Amino acid sequence: MGCYLPNSPKKRRYKKTSRKNSRNRKKGQSRKKRRPAPRWGRLVLFLMLCGLGTIGGAFLWAEYQVQRYLREEQRGNFQVFGTTGILREGKTTVLPLLVNSQESTLLHHRELHELSPHIVQAVLAIEDRRFFEHHGIDLRAIARAAVTNLVAGGVVQGASTLTQQLAKNLFLSPARTFTRKIQELFIALVLELHLTKDELLTLYLNTVYLGQEGRAPLLGFAAASESFFRKDAAKLSIAEAALLAGIIKAPSSFNPRRHPKRAQERREQVLLAMQEIGYLSEESRKKHGDKTVQVQPPLFRKRYAPFFEVALRQNLSQGVYLDVLQGLPSRVITGLSQELQQCGEEALVSQLRHLEKNSPALRKQKKALEAGLVALDPTTGSVRAWVGGRDYSKNQFDHVLQAKRPIGSTVKPFIYLTALDPALNSYRAATLRSILPDEPISVKLPNGDRWSPSNADRKFRGNVTLRYALERSLNLPPIHVTRRVGVDAVRKTLQSFRIHQNPPRVLALALGAVETDLLSLTAAYGALANEGRYIAPKLFEKVVHEDGELLYQPRSLDHEVADPGATFLVTDALKGVVARGTGRRARPKRHAEMVAGKTGTSQDGRDAWFIGYVPRLVTGVWVGFDDNAPLHLSGGSAAAPIWKKFMECADPYLAFPAPIAPRNVVRVVLDGESGERYTERCPEANRISELFLRGSEPIRRCSLHGVTHRERQDERDGGEGSPPSKGSPKGGSNEERRDFHEKKKERGFFERIFGL
Repeated sequence: MGCYLPNSPKKRRYKKTSRKNSRNRKKGQSRKKRRPAPRWGRLVLFLMLCGLGTIGGAFLWAEYQVQRYLREEQRGNFQVFGTTGILREGKTTVLPLLVNSQESTLLHHRELHELSPHIVQAVLAIEDRRFFEHHGIDLRAIARAAVTNLVAGGVVQGASTLTQQLAKNLFLSPARTFTRKIQELFIALVLELHLTKDELLTLYLNTVYLGQEGRAPLLGFAAASESFFRKDAAKLSIAEAALLAGIIKAPSSFNPRRHPKRAQERREQVLLAMQEIGYLSEESRKKHGDKTVQVQPPLFRKRYAPFFEVALRQNLSQGVYLDVLQGLPSRVITGLSQELQQCGEEALVSQLRHLEKNSPALRKQKKALEAGLVALDPTTGSVRAWVGGRDYSKNQFDHVLQAKRPIGSTVKPFIYLTALDPALNSYRAATLRSILPDEPISVKLPNGDRWSPSNADRKFRGNVTLRYALERSLNLPPIHVTRRVGVDAVRKTLQSFRIHQNPPRVLALALGAVETDLLSLTAAYGALANEGRYIAPKLFEKVVHEDGELLYQPRSLDHEVADPGATFLVTDALKGVVARGTGRRARPKRHAEMVAGKTGTSQDGRDAWFIGYVPRLVTGVWVGFDDNAPLHLSGGSAAAPIWKKFMECADPYLAFPAPIAPRNVVRVVLDGESGERYTERCPEANRISELFLRGSEPIRRCSLHGVTHRERQDERDGGEGSPPSKGSPKGGSNEERRDFHEKKKERGFFERIFGL
């Protein structure tokens, strides 16, 4: 009952297993459990498939890159055009700046037979002797370089073929990475499949990088031949060809302008390589090795605006994708003027040399004096000229945009504008005839020290008018004005004119204790020239397709920052700065009566400024040292002469429309001694003409020299239709008006500080 049946399944399984084990024992097999079969074969197969897939993918990627290049070879037509605009009626000039345009590429492209055979021989000898034997990769050269580098303990020899170099130049970055090297190998192999050796060599000789001329890269031997020797590439001698071929290895290190000795030694190596390969005999090598190669100075200053181009690229990249733009037949339209650009470069370089030659302090300096110049159209904001330094090839620091320096006395027009414009201060409006104190002042600072500023000549003149203080750039009057209108009001003015986003809340702000760049300061003066309307600088007008279709146009920042009448008064006072004040050295030979401007000098004479303008052009100049060393020169002696030379050169290209006074500006004839209205009894020598905002002009007839009965009656009636002065009782009787003006004499000095 409880036993298993003889034929039960379980019993059979037991017996079957027993027989099997018995057979296994008979064959001598172990009772241990069997191990799984090894999987190394599968892993190797998987890795092989991955490797083949990677190689295949790399070849497909390289094929795509090469096919795209061959299909769209140099299709990009990315050009920048500058126009003179209004600068010369009926004329439009074109200034190509970005050198990767189709026009400039075709200009320097040469077929192989159009190049000197010495170029081909020199390049093959020093860069790739087996060029016509390998298929893009030279395994023999790789092995030789590996052994050489192993013996030397470092990388002293490369093994890149011309085809590999071409692949890097056309498709890859110069970064030395393993990934880039692998990509270079695959592209080189694909290039060899699609192009003949002559085609590869032609392409290489026209695209190899041979240094810079300013901002413009020297691509190809035709461009380098023109730059260094002023020769066509077909006419190069053996020595000249060897010099250029030697540059390929390291264009910066073997630049014949900067490192002539190093370039000469490299040329000897190229000539020796040409002898080894059989292109030259030993006698010929020595002959050409002894020859002196004359290298010419760079041409870029005559052909390009390198500082502007860099700034333009940065500005463009904020609104458009340059990579996409360069793939389109597009044009960037700028306002840069070829004539004014050349005037600016010549004025800046020549005057800096003159300063260094004639200034005893500068003659002792071993470092180079630097400067910046920028010219804008104040009515549109367009850049007309941009010179960021004296020599871009030696110093790429842009003194128009990158240098942030203390602005010194160039801040004073904005201090006085704050007082003149009723909307900019909550104290009271001043006039150009307001009496200001030029007296010693001492201010206690938060740290307990005392600040006692003085004028540049250490003299004090007592009471002066606002106009006189601005013309002579006195330091004490603007401090008194800042105390009256308030530091916060001045800060707000500087912010609205975009001189500085957050000026310091200190009284020294009245003397220019704020840093900004030349472009921002020039644009702020442009708002003064544009009747109080600020327009942000524009480096380009628009980007258009070659068929005229608009692709991109930047937004224009345009808003009113001050009253047109108040800025007109400041402009008139700034004309006095150039006519008889600190800016006399900026006075040009022609149209001098239209020039308004202001000098500026920072503490210890480290920065010299002059910002000046005529109706349709505002130009700023800065002079100083990059390391902030003392210049020991003022803005009037260092910057103003550069501005003058620039304007005299630019004069034929400028328009000078007569300025029209705003409706709220009136001109009044005054007696210069009393400051009251001129009468027939006043001496003719005292007769002066002054501008006022309507409502702030004097009403009272000159009491110093007496008045006639008719003049007294006119004064009682309000002065022949003249409106009452601001602050007098409106609508009162004649007696009340007379009493008001009599009491005004008894007011304290600071109550009369603005002449009210």
